[in-house]
Amino acid sequence: MIIQRATGQPAHRESEGRILRPLGIDRTRCTGTSPTLPRPHARAYQLFGPGSVVDVTDRIPAAHENSFVTTTRDENGFLRALLAGRLLPTR
Repeated sequence: MIIQRATGQPAHRESEGRILRPLGIDRTRCTGTSPTLPRPHARAYQLFGPGSVVDVTDRIPAAHENSFVTTTRDENGFLRALLAGRLLPTR
């Protein structure tokens, strides 16, 4: 809400324009209102007691307008930029 009030744009648009595009992070997507992950994607499993492994992939909430899904490559690019001080310009 703060980002939208300050910029007049939804937070996900600001993230895309100020962070993702400038860093060349091109496989990260805002999930929008979809309750499922786009394919292909990794599966998530939870151990519920001895020998009881359950696929919980579809139980991971990804339905908020500011939720993003990403690839390992994009996540590594983001972390490299963050640690190198290239994430946001200095002012």
